Amino acid sequence: MPAKTYDIKPKGRSEVDLLVALMDATTKTWMDNLKDVTDKEFKWQAIKGGHSIGMVVLHMVMAEYWWIQGVVLGQEVDMKFISSLGYDKMDIRNGVYGTPIKQPKEWYLKQMKAIRRKTKAAVKGLKPSHMGEGRGNKYSLRWVLHHLIEHEAYHAGQFVLLQELYKNTRKR
Repeated sequence: MPAKTYDIKPKGRSEVDLLVALMDATTKTWMDNLKDVTDKEFKWQAIKGGHSIGMVVLHMVMAEYWWIQGVVLGQEVDMKFISSLGYDKMDIRNGVYGTPIKQPKEWYLKQMKAIRRKTKAAVKGLKPSHMGEGRGNKYSLRWVLHHLIEHEAYHAGQFVLLQELYKNTRKR
């Protein structure tokens, strides 16, 4: 079998293009890893109100929305959008993710794809040093994109753990 070639090809030549390409590569990896996960497994919670793959995906959608639209662009957050993701019932800092939304896995993934399209449109033409404000601090676009890559990678590890927990609870 011939060796595979691995590369990340940004759509342009800028630093922002590279960071967006890295975000897309990270997202593609975890989405590919979830392709065989059932709807039931996607919404399963080890403890009531705790992590589920689906609700963590929605948390990542919300994080990307807040960082790009709110911090980088300085826009008001859309409470209707937040509510549509169930985020108004979450308390992430205390591990409360709420009840998974009664939608198929593809709906959750569609939310991620939609926010990524919005992110790409928002950052197009911005300089990596573009500064946004949030929580009383200033953040460069470069830092925000790096943070979002790191954030997704962190949660992708949780997806693996949740899949293992789900499988192990079914063996008993």
